[in-house]
Amino acid sequence: MGENKMKKILCILMISVLVLSHVSCQENVRQRQSTDIKGTVQNVKQKDLICMNEKTIRNYYRELAEVGLDGVTVMPIDKQVEYTDLAIELIYDALKRMGYQSVSDAEARKAIKKYYNIDISENNIYLAGNKLRRYV
Repeated sequence: MGENKMKKILCILMISVLVLSHVSCQENVRQRQSTDIKGTVQNVKQKDLICMNEKTIRNYYRELAEVGLDGVTVMPIDKQVEYTDLAIELIYDALKRMGYQSVSDAEARKAIKKYYNIDISENNIYLAGNKLRRYV
């Protein structure tokens, strides 16, 4: 995938996160007023992730607006990694709020064995034959 295409996808993703952050921050204020204390604490934990990172998201767009001499947006690699990690964290948080649950290790091993016929619980020497490596 080209670098420009990746930047466009990341830009679209960050725009959607920014819009969601604005909407969820507004909903967060309304929910605090209408729910009991126990429910409010749980909702605040879920919604505050976006509110906490709103400044970082805005900084991303500010830095993305910087264009090099050749007309291509310029951003240091460490900043790209930081913003990508933030995007992944926000996406995972949104998936969890919509009911996503990750599978257990045993279920994942069974699925990999079923679809790829590779037992990832084997020794790394055997996995290397399939160009795989298991990290502990």
